[in-house]
Amino acid sequence: MKIFFRILLSVLLLAVVHSVCKAQEMISVMDTIKFTQTNYSPIELTLSDTLINLMSLENATAKQMNDVHFKTGGNMLRGMITLATGFGIGDAKDVDWYLTSDIQTNNPELDWKMDVYCPGNVEKQRSRVKNENGSYSLETYYVNTFLWNKGALGFIIEKNDTIGWHYVHREPRTDTAVQKWARQVYPPDQEYSLVNYQEFALLGEFTGKESSIYYNSISDRIYIFSDQGLKGIFQCQPPPPQNLFKKKKRIPPQPYLLADNSLTAWERIDLLRLAMVGLRMKSAIENL
Repeated sequence: MKIFFRILLSVLLLAVVHSVCKAQEMISVMDTIKFTQTNYSPIELTLSDTLINLMSLENATAKQMNDVHFKTGGNMLRGMITLATGFGIGDAKDVDWYLTSDIQTNNPELDWKMDVYCPGNVEKQRSRVKNENGSYSLETYYVNTFLWNKGALGFIIEKNDTIGWHYVHREPRTDTAVQKWARQVYPPDQEYSLVNYQEFALLGEFTGKESSIYYNSISDRIYIFSDQGLKGIFQCQPPPPQNLFKKKKRIPPQPYLLADNSLTAWERIDLLRLAMVGLRMKSAIENL
């Protein structure tokens, strides 16, 4: 009888273990790919690899696609009101922004170009400033706005062929469109602030397959997914403090990539370049 109960208990334990393992999400085993970041603007990385050993990311200044202009005559009344009352009255025009970036390696065949199109506007603002002699004058300046959540779209181009595209989503923790992989990127108990909120998700396709890139601002990590699941995690690193370089034998923290160990060498290069796509969007959202 004791043997029977032991056998029964073993079967029950095996059933429970199987159930728990089945319920858990499959997480790929990751290899660590280390880099040395030699420059921060443009970003330059050196690595030991059989295919490439140098990669850089250079971003161009955003340009207006439709190059809007403000008429001087139509704004005279607003300027007079600002000069008389001190209350600025703005004037905004819709515009489409174009941002381009180059992802270059020591092998020109592997270079990428990234084009991003983003709706937005340009606002002409005015303020009254007091001169040294006590009089007042009018100061005019322009404010550029990028509406990333209004259909911003990026394309990945290799040798003049479009091999990937991604829509920009600016609220990945709550946006229902990007919830497929969001739980692996944003733990439910992780606290975050809406002040200076910089997180995003890029959803689209790469070489004809589903592709997603997420950024977690708390961990400062970029997560890359394919239709099969998590493929890589890129740990970003901010520029080190200036006084760090003044101290001898102090090495600034370096970025690294965790890559699915089932990927081929060429797939790892794709993974690294997709991480650069995420870095490009991170830079755009932080600085524009």
